[in-house]
Amino acid sequence: MAQRVTCCHAAAAVMFQGGEEDDHPYVRVLETPAPERPLLARYLQPISWGGIGFASAFVFNLFARKPPLAGIQRHIALGGIGWVAGLYINKWIESNSAERDAVLKHYIQLHPEDFPVPERKKYSEILQPWSPLR
Repeated sequence: MAQRVTCCHAAAAVMFQGGEEDDHPYVRVLETPAPERPLLARYLQPISWGGIGFASAFVFNLFARKPPLAGIQRHIALGGIGWVAGLYINKWIESNSAERDAVLKHYIQLHPEDFPVPERKKYSEILQPWSPLR
């Protein structure tokens, strides 16, 4: 088992030094840096989960037959816990996406024959002649 792992890592190290596999267009797409996420996208999870935590205190007060803002410290605490949970979920989603992209890139580098380069076509080759029906 240890030999397979070292062999695989050695093959990956040879590929990362530069070669034909690195010039594959799909690998180039995976290597392009992602654009910076918009402000709303970065904070949507924390805001949502913070709101859920804040609203859960309202629901608790509703079932306990208390005024809606009774025990405001509970609202603040549950909102803060929800915010932290949203940050953690956001970080978890980003790490899973990064790991998935790394696995895909590695697979494409190891198996370039499974990903043939599509041949480029002009629109004139794709579009059919048009004749209006009247």
